[in-house]
Amino acid sequence: MNKELMLGDNRLVIVGTGHVFKESVREVAYVIESLQPSKVCVELDRQRYFALRTNQRATFLDMVSNRGMRFALMASFLSFLQERIGRDYGILPGADMLSAIEAAKSVGAKVFFVDMDINKTLPALASSMSFMEKARLLGGAMIALLPFSFSSSKEVSFDEGGISEVLKEFKKTAPGAYKVLIKDRNSFMARNIVSILSLDNSPSVVVAVVGAGHLEGLIKDVERLYADKRTEERVD
Repeated sequence: MNKELMLGDNRLVIVGTGHVFKESVREVAYVIESLQPSKVCVELDRQRYFALRTNQRATFLDMVSNRGMRFALMASFLSFLQERIGRDYGILPGADMLSAIEAAKSVGAKVFFVDMDINKTLPALASSMSFMEKARLLGGAMIALLPFSFSSSKEVSFDEGGISEVLKEFKKTAPGAYKVLIKDRNSFMARNIVSILSLDNSPSVVVAVVGAGHLEGLIKDVERLYADKRTEERVD
């Protein structure tokens, strides 16, 4: 799913991917190679990029020692859930972002990591969720992880309507987690993207690659922040 915005003289193309879908990896590379942007923004922070590139991750004991038990449990649970889905669909989480980075390098585009630092996201997530939220998500995840829940023989398609319904259900089931993982990160990434659009005086083409669940909210935040920035510039 792609959305294009004209912000002043700048062309921003936001690619919404399914982190575990093979077609997203191909689409990301195709969009970047076709558009030849000067900048590519990805939904990663530097620590997660390093972990993806090197496949080196902190052990559970390391996380307990450095960040505490609550952080370690939340990080381990989310990592396990992503990896299980990735195996069943035949692709590792983060492959869409790695594809974007490799394509950016191939066309000479500068890469920007625009997502919130995972070391800030996970503590905020743990503290924002009520006991009932955690119990509901844990129960749903355990059901999803049963062997018959996923089929490795087919890829799952997704569209705007499906993503919207998933987000509505997520917000209803776990409003605290929704705020941290979706709303707050949308705002954070939007601020970074608007700043990046202002780096050059000449018109530029920028591609931003994010999970499809961020697409709608990110567009609204980018448009609002860009309009606010232009208003401030005119006042000055």
